[in-house]
Amino acid sequence: MALAAAPRERRRHKASPARAKPTVNILDHLEWAQQVARRVSGRYRFEGRSQEQADLESVATLELVKRAPKFDFKRVRGGRVVDAFRGWLEQYIVSQCRREARRLRNGGTYHTRREVEGVALVAVELGDDDVDLEEAEVDEEVVAPAGPHRATTYPRHCPTCGRGFRGIVSRTHCSPACRET
Repeated sequence: MALAAAPRERRRHKASPARAKPTVNILDHLEWAQQVARRVSGRYRFEGRSQEQADLESVATLELVKRAPKFDFKRVRGGRVVDAFRGWLEQYIVSQCRREARRLRNGGTYHTRREVEGVALVAVELGDDDVDLEEAEVDEEVVAPAGPHRATTYPRHCPTCGRGFRGIVSRTHCSPACRET
């Protein structure tokens, strides 16, 4: 009769302060993030202590809170961790503040690269009658002209057969054979 060996128990170690994952105290960097936001605010000519500047500071604070846990301390090769953290984080704060500043400058709309063809804005005189916009008369189809300042938009599907474009064979038809028909 063989004796069964007792299962080995894992040794569980408590994380010592030396082995614990280092963290960043966000409060130490809060004023710095707001200074970065004020610097971007100055580039966009927003007045000091304005609502726009307060919005940029809140974006910087949000980016600090969002990105701080993602910082990798293992990549710091010497020098001060604070400087490495701020150098890594500044690019994210500046880019988000610039995006928000452009949004504020454009009246609260985000800039998008892709334009939709054939979608027209219909303006109807307001009155006492309820007007159904679906039945409103449209004089002509409005398509924005493509120019050097506007990217040309191409269709996503072949006009002849309706298949979607997969490669860059042609911007107007799905294949040379389909173009000839």
